[in-house]
Amino acid sequence: MTSDPPSEPPPSALRYSPGGVRVLAVAWWLLSAVLAGDLLLQGAPGPGLVVGLAVLAFGCAVVHAVFWQPSIGVDQDGVELVNVLRRVRLACASVEDVDTRWALTVQAGGRRWTSWAAPASGRRVRSVSRRETPWADAGAAGIAGSRAPGSSSGEAAVLVGSHWQTWKDDPLTGATDGAGGDGPRVRWNRPVILSLGISGGLVLVAMLGLALG
Repeated sequence: MTSDPPSEPPPSALRYSPGGVRVLAVAWWLLSAVLAGDLLLQGAPGPGLVVGLAVLAFGCAVVHAVFWQPSIGVDQDGVELVNVLRRVRLACASVEDVDTRWALTVQAGGRRWTSWAAPASGRRVRSVSRRETPWADAGAAGIAGSRAPGSSSGEAAVLVGSHWQTWKDDPLTGATDGAGGDGPRVRWNRPVILSLGISGGLVLVAMLGLALG
């Protein structure tokens, strides 16, 4: 009696996050911690101190939402675009095109979904390197700078585009290409919205207390 071979585990998800702006986010958080410590050590207790701490907390929440939060993920079933306030889940079967003109944009379900994590490069065209850009046309002398490795949109396009192409080439999954699949699923980033709301509310309450005091 023979047992069936174990099924292969699903491929692990891959995620792209812009490293440069994340460094800026960490730098801001460290600076905010230093400023908050200075306020606590030297500032006299009162409404002014509360306003200062509240403004720093709100700034940290904004930096997290705008610079740390955005990312792009791919897995065996689809693509996920994590933006400032929303998360968009796109099934591979619903993807129609991947563009990088202004930023990484995935066309799916009859709509265009743009990622905050991958703005396009300012360079319009760069020379083709077959080692770096094997997807370029054989006769091309250059490709759009927004699709070139080294730019945010280019790196993200390689991640999403190669994953989508692999999915289409698979005889088991690619057969459904063009069938539409599940439509885009949009969810609010509730933790981010909550942190922005609470920290912004603290700033308003603190400023109101300072004005009335």
